[in-house]
Order: sequence, then structure tokens, then C-alpha cells
Amino acid sequence: MSRTLWNSSLTSDDEKIEPQNDGENSTYSKESSIYHQRAQPDSPYSWLLCGCTFFLMFTYFGFLFSTGVFLSSVSATFNTSEQNLSLVFSSTFGFSLVFGVFTGSIADYFGFRRTIATGGVIIFTSLICTSFTQELWQFLLTYSLLFGFGISCSFVPILSLLTQYFRKYTAFGVGVSVSGWGVGTLFLAAVNEWVLQVARWQIIFGVFGALSGIIMVAVSPLFMSRVDRNQFQSMQLLEPLSKYVKSGTFLKLALSSLFIGAGILLPYLHLVPYAEQHSIPQHQALYIILVIGASNALGRVSLGFIADHWCVLRVLQLSCLVVGLSTPFWYFCDKVWELCVYGGFYGFAAGSFVGLVPPLLAAYFPNNVSVMIGLIATITGVGVLIGTSVGATFIFTVENPFLWVIMFSSGSIMIGFFICLWLPRPNTFAWVDWGESTEAVYVQWSRVQSSMQQSCCTLCT
Repeated sequence: MSRTLWNSSLTSDDEKIEPQNDGENSTYSKESSIYHQRAQPDSPYSWLLCGCTFFLMFTYFGFLFSTGVFLSSVSATFNTSEQNLSLVFSSTFGFSLVFGVFTGSIADYFGFRRTIATGGVIIFTSLICTSFTQELWQFLLTYSLLFGFGISCSFVPILSLLTQYFRKYTAFGVGVSVSGWGVGTLFLAAVNEWVLQVARWQIIFGVFGALSGIIMVAVSPLFMSRVDRNQFQSMQLLEPLSKYVKSGTFLKLALSSLFIGAGILLPYLHLVPYAEQHSIPQHQALYIILVIGASNALGRVSLGFIADHWCVLRVLQLSCLVVGLSTPFWYFCDKVWELCVYGGFYGFAAGSFVGLVPPLLAAYFPNNVSVMIGLIATITGVGVLIGTSVGATFIFTVENPFLWVIMFSSGSIMIGFFICLWLPRPNTFAWVDWGESTEAVYVQWSRVQSSMQQSCCTLCT
């Protein structure tokens, strides 16, 4: 059977889309020859991986983003301010993204299961070591760097792997998976606050590190790549980057990710201190974090579903616009319910960035998803580290620091939004059922009817 696949790289509406001929140079021939057939896209196995990813994100990201409850006890241990320690905690997420360019390539070269299992071992080791730290620099080394690298060994490879296992429901599947992040924050923040009353933070870190590391190693065999790893072993680890970093699409997406990353985390980091400055008790201020966690999970699932039925790029642009325009209203909130309302809008829209970027990259660069997700994660992580550093500088050096934090956060996100507007709309999937098999034909929706007719003639020859 002869097959034809339209090029899935980005094209504008005015550019001509030429079908690629059958043979050794056919894109479809290359991709179909390296895909394992034991697990088809959108199959029950795909949703099993989705559930496993939900649970993994529930554990390590839920723990990472609920560590605010440890600020007072950990700062007392190291005799440092909560503001300094908050910067250390927030840098962990930045480092988990910065390492993405390496972990994405490593997963392609050495295999997803080995990389994820290695991440579990590193998380186990890092949190055990963190529980024995006696100096702040030791905490920074074991928690921010080592724990961040362990998360990256799981986070980036899993996101790219999910794009292999979904076609019709890519954004929804990824959204459900990463919603474990928000649910984990919601649940573990309450659990850690309760456990901290009966146990020291060192014990909690050690026990959680042991459990999460063992669980990650145990489920890692399930994460089988559908791509033959031998296709990558002849490459240098970063070789696929060279032909993409000069493309206009990549540069626009990279700049947009850098600016959005610089501003996207600042509301989460500073809402509770802002509430406490306005005489809101700490236990009530923590309600804001719970609202952000719940709305974050809801946003990733619902916006992923909408993106699959509309357009991933348009939903991402709309989410960035909502966060950028709503953030200035934070400055006028001085009651806990007002901050919870803002936190709901922020969590709902901001969470979509993690869930929508992997499907978008799969549409832009279908043959190098792991490397491209890792590279964009690294650029976003650099933005996060810049943003948290700028936010901390405002807190320590200027009067009315929260106003400057809000302006910087909103301005950075809006700059990223305007750059994102220049991204070309990706081609989407049109699915055609032929007997018992389903063939994917990449077309633009504006040309579905003519493409269907041509593909029918080609497939039947």
C-alpha cells in the first residue's frame, strides 16, 4: 500500500503544501518504520501511562510546590530568613526545567525507562541527603540542584513520550497527566502542614524521598518508547538541535517561553507574603495556595480538552492573555476572598502553559519532540530563575516591592503573549478510517476536503 503524508512542519495559509512521495525519503515511511506497533495511539495503554504520569506529578511536583509550609521550620534550622529560603525553594523548579535540554536528549539516546528510573534514584538520594544537611549551601546543593535534576529526568522525558501515545487527544491527555501537579499541591500542602505538627521536617523529607523514589523506579518499566532507540544512537546527543535553532518558529517560541517563564511563577511565590503584609493570618493565606492548586488542575484538563477541539496555539495565547491582564488586579486585592478569586483565575490560565506547549511542539517538530521539549524547558527554566531573582531583588531593595513584582510579572507575560501572536498556526491532524486501520494525514483544516480526495486516491493505489 502506498502512503502519502503531508509535511507537518509549520506553514502559513499562503504556503503550498506538497505531499511527500513514497520511498526512502518519505516522512511517513521514516516514522512508521521506527514505531513499535504493540501500543497504538489513544489506546488503553496510552491512558494507563496518563494515569501513571498523573501520580508521579502528584508526588514530586505536589511536594515541591507545597514546601511553603516548611519555610518557618527550615529557616529556623539554617538561621536564615524565610525570604532567602523561599528563593531556594523556587529555584528548584527553575533547575528542573534548565536541565531539560540534557534529559530530553539523554532519554532519546539511552531510553525513556532508564532515564526515568535514574530520576527516581536521584530523587531518593537527594531528599535523603537533604534531611541530613546542616548548612544552607548543602541544602541548595542537595535540594535545589540534585532534586531538580531528578525531577527533570522524569518530567521532560514523560511529556515527550506522551505525545507519542496520543494523536486525537494529545492536549487533553497531557493536560490530565500534568493536572496531578495541581492536585498534589492541593493535597500535600494540607498533609505536610498536619504531619509537621508531629514530626521534624528532616524526617518528612527523608520519608517522602524514599517513597517517591521507589515508586518512580517501580513504574518506570511502563514508559516504553514507541520509537526505536537505535534510530538515535548514531546521533550526537544534541545533534538534532542544529537544524531548528535557526528557524523563525523556534526563535519566536523560545523568546515567548523566556518572557512567560520570567513572570509566570511570581504570583504563586508572592501571594502569601502579600496577604500576610495585609494582616491576613497565615492559615487563611494558605487557602490561596489551595485555590491555585485546584484551579490549576481544572484548567489543565478543561483547556486541554478545548485545545484538541479548537487549536492548541489559540488556547495557549488566550491563557497567556488572561494571566497577563488579570495580574495587575492583584494589587487592588486586600481581603482573602479577593486574593482567592484572583488565584483562581491565575491558576486556571497559568497551568495550561505546561499542558499545551508539548502538543504544540509535537506539531511543530514531530521528529524531534524530546529534544525540542527539553530545549524549550531549559529556556523557560532560565526565565523562571531570572524572574525569581528579580522578584527577590524587589522584595529586598525597593519600597512597595509587591507593586514592582506585579508590574514585572504582568509585563513579562504580556511581552511573551505578543511574541506568541507571531507564531504560525500549526497543521492539525485529520483522521481517515480505512477498514481496520487508521492512517494519520497531516493537513490544514482549510484544505481538508481536497486533501481527503487526494489521500483516498493515493491510499487505494
